Amino acid sequence: MKLTRIAIIFFAIGILELSESGFYKAFASDENDYSYQYKKNDRDEETILKAKQLDLTYEFMEAEYIEIRDISLEILKRCPPKECIVIGIGRSPTPIIAFIHGLLESESAWNLPLSNFRYGRKKSQLQIAEGSKLEKHLFSHFNNHLPTKCEIADKNILLVDFTDSGATLLAAEEYIKKYLSTLGIDQKRVDRFAFYSKDNLSMITQEEQKMLYENFIKDNKGLNVNGSSVIITFMYDEYYEEYAQYGKFDISSTNTQQCKLEENERYQELVDSIQQIMKIDPLICGRFSKRFN
Repeated sequence: MKLTRIAIIFFAIGILELSESGFYKAFASDENDYSYQYKKNDRDEETILKAKQLDLTYEFMEAEYIEIRDISLEILKRCPPKECIVIGIGRSPTPIIAFIHGLLESESAWNLPLSNFRYGRKKSQLQIAEGSKLEKHLFSHFNNHLPTKCEIADKNILLVDFTDSGATLLAAEEYIKKYLSTLGIDQKRVDRFAFYSKDNLSMITQEEQKMLYENFIKDNKGLNVNGSSVIITFMYDEYYEEYAQYGKFDISSTNTQQCKLEENERYQELVDSIQQIMKIDPLICGRFSKRFN
């Protein structure tokens, strides 16, 4: 009898371990899990060395510029400027949008201030009722900070964010689609892309891990960035918030402004510094010679 009980206990533990670790296995083995980690090479190391000799208003740490560049170019592969507009959700994507602004025209990428936005994803969360005062307030904010119907024209839209679970990005996508549909823009033209760090999965719940996997990794809509990279460290430290183009916008706050938020001068410092390095970066000045020569 004791042996039977022991066998049942070990069997139960085995099932528990499988349920706890099974999701991690799915994450690790999925073929669509695209990963990025900067690997030292002579060309980029020379760019980093030359950048240290420049008089920059924003001082880059080690391979920070290279990481920003590589992630930004990956996003532009998925969202070619001639047919797509990149929109950064919140302040986390600040260096990515700054890079695109430094590389291309300002209409190619937009920063949308939006913090702590978790509406409409779960029954337990607050919902924004259609036609409500809160929805009108949110759509007014979108109207102030998103491209117009004329600026969008026939282009697609890619929503981008750095995330743990993807909850804010998914919620933002839902309501941005609703807003754009009021302008007569097909919701199918809007897609999402998240960059995250698998090294930090232990920081979120298994339910949140599943959300990330099902909505981003499974459909190749995410990029796993090594947790030891400079950019990921800075993201978790909220370092880039000081350089965000706009201040914080939290729709749940009673102090939320109705008008367009004032632009932060430090954002342009970041853009200008990126542009200076672009001029000595052979990968950029070679491929975009007309822009920098």
